[in-house]
This record gives sequence, structure tokens and C-alpha cells, in this order.
Amino acid sequence: MIKVVDNVLGKNALIQLGKMLEDTNFPWYWQSDTNFGVAQSNDITKTGFRHCFIREDKSLSDYSVAVMPIVCAMADAAESTIVSIFSVHANLLLNHNKEMALQPHVDIAESYTEKGMPKYMTGIFYLDTVDGDTVFFDSDRKTAIQNVSPIANRMVIFDATTFHSASSPMTGLRRRVINVNVLVKTDNKEIA
Repeated sequence: MIKVVDNVLGKNALIQLGKMLEDTNFPWYWQSDTNFGVAQSNDITKTGFRHCFIREDKSLSDYSVAVMPIVCAMADAAESTIVSIFSVHANLLLNHNKEMALQPHVDIAESYTEKGMPKYMTGIFYLDTVDGDTVFFDSDRKTAIQNVSPIANRMVIFDATTFHSASSPMTGLRRRVINVNVLVKTDNKEIA
């Protein structure tokens, strides 16, 4: 299941979240390898920035409360109840005038698949309308099954064991997302 939800936040909430992330005092942390250990040395296209808000139900940031509407909207759209929050973080990829796609990966390798049992779900919330699609893959990690374009205020929700990959922007300045991984309980047969 891959579900795309548009207009996740109200207009003002989206504007304020964008301002928060653009503020010169907002702490972005440089990542030398956003490609899960397969970046070649000195390859600037594999670098990016991250800010971790929540990890294993613990707030790691003074800004954590600002992303909770996204977490809750994700659970509501999936007709699920949050059991626990595994992680919430912001990712920032910059335009390096060179095409870059990360390796297909899963956010959480373990999931429960029995109906009614908790399972991990991932949500990617886009803050910018930009090129740099999220590509979803079959379990072989080679066959693309769906592309989702980043549109501001859009979220794509999927089972955390689904292989996917980000792409850096080629025409836009940056690609900013809020990545959410939660353990949920759902009775919705379409989602489960």
C-alpha cells in the first residue's frame, strides 16, 4: 500500500513550518553520506543535512512539537492509532546540478503483517514543490513500481518495509522532507 495525501496541513501551518526550517537558528546537521553507506569518497552529491526531532518516543529537539501535526495527520490518513513513534526527522538535499538518486532502502526492516497486529509505517511529508521524486521499488530493489513527486503539503504513506529511494533536485534549489516512522495499530483492511 502506497497512499498519497495532499493538503495535509492548513496553509498557515505549512508556512510557519517552512519558516522554522529556514530560520538561521534552526540546527541542520551535515551528513557526509545520505546514501546508506554506499557513497563514494568526496562525492558531494551524496551529502545532505538532517535534523532529528524524535527518536524512540523521546524528543531530541526543541522543535519536536512543531512536527506533531504531521505525525497525527499521517496516522489519521492511514486510519491507524499510533502505538509508538520510532523516529521523526527532517532531511534536506541540495541541488548539485547533477542527478543523484539514493540507493533503494527500507526505513525499518521488521514489520508485523498479521491483521490487527501493530506494524511500522513510514510517511514522507514534502515541504517544497520541486523535482526529485521518491521512487518505490519491488522487493528486488531494481523494479520501480511507483514514483511520487514532491509537492508542498503532500505526504506519501507506506509500510516501512517498502523499498524506496529519494532523488536530489535538478531544477529546484532544495528538497526538504519530514520523515516519520511510527508503530501503528490498524483495522483498515486496505492498509493492513
